[in-house]
Amino acid sequence: MNEAERRSLEIRRKALEVFDGKVEELELQKILHLIERNQPDFLETVVKQLEEDNGRWSDRSGFPNAKVRRDGNGRVQTVTFEALGKVQPDGTQEILSITWRSDHSEIAWVESFTKELLKKEEKSE
Repeated sequence: MNEAERRSLEIRRKALEVFDGKVEELELQKILHLIERNQPDFLETVVKQLEEDNGRWSDRSGFPNAKVRRDGNGRVQTVTFEALGKVQPDGTQEILSITWRSDHSEIAWVESFTKELLKKEEKSE
């Protein structure tokens, strides 16, 4: 098992733990944000592995599937984990969902704003 497969499985297990109420959603969010900030190229590899692993386990395993949305440049914007929950009294089955959102666009905006602000300060000195 390579590193991307291992991390993908770890993330999927963490999502399952969130659905089971064993950990807070923030724990899953932190894992993905840390990868995004520290290893942005690796995030893409892990997300591709998450997509490839959809349907790998039966629904009874509880492992959620991952749906990925990308921006116009192909950059990961959201990863949504979905799993089947309890059967409702009307016979339908609840769908559990967690969405992680990339904060890359906000970080890029702050960085560009800061650069422009510093340029203006340099010109005024």
